[in-house]
Amino acid sequence: TGVQTCALPICAWAVISAVLFLGEKLNSTDILGIVSIILGVVVIYYQKSNWKIESGHVYAVLGALMFGVAFTNDAFILNKYNSVPPYIFLAFILPALAILLYKPSLIKSLPHYFSKEIFGKLILTSSVYAISAITIFAAYKAGGKASVINPISQSSVVLTVIMSYFFLNEKDKLSQKIIGSILVFAGALLLI
Repeated sequence: TGVQTCALPICAWAVISAVLFLGEKLNSTDILGIVSIILGVVVIYYQKSNWKIESGHVYAVLGALMFGVAFTNDAFILNKYNSVPPYIFLAFILPALAILLYKPSLIKSLPHYFSKEIFGKLILTSSVYAISAITIFAAYKAGGKASVINPISQSSVVLTVIMSYFFLNEKDKLSQKIIGSILVFAGALLLI
């Protein structure tokens, strides 16, 4: 759930940066769809709590800003590339190499990821994530707007709700999750 709720500010920053830096225009239907998706995700994950701002929240907002602008930067760079997969390869390998240059001692932890318990799961997760990245950027390359694609990608929360109901037996706040999912689905339909 934390990943999806963190995705909300990323979505907002991606939309704002795409409008500012890529010159994308949003019509009233686009804005209504984006707001509906964001509202739907908020409804799904809303919980009453005593919340106060801490230093970790500042880092989260800064991280969201960076991810949102990075998505727009990816879209800008993809305008210059002929093919999405090679760009995705570079976009994933270069940060990993930069982290190893920054902290070479991390190389000692690599054998853990090649163990029998972890490697298969890592390959599955990496493959699914790579396919999702390729399809999102292929949507942009095919003529979609970054300011619309990023919010549409948040509709994955609907599948998360459905899968958690059936596979994880999560039945708490079901009506709240259904209402939020309907809002997300309706917003995605408005953006398509």
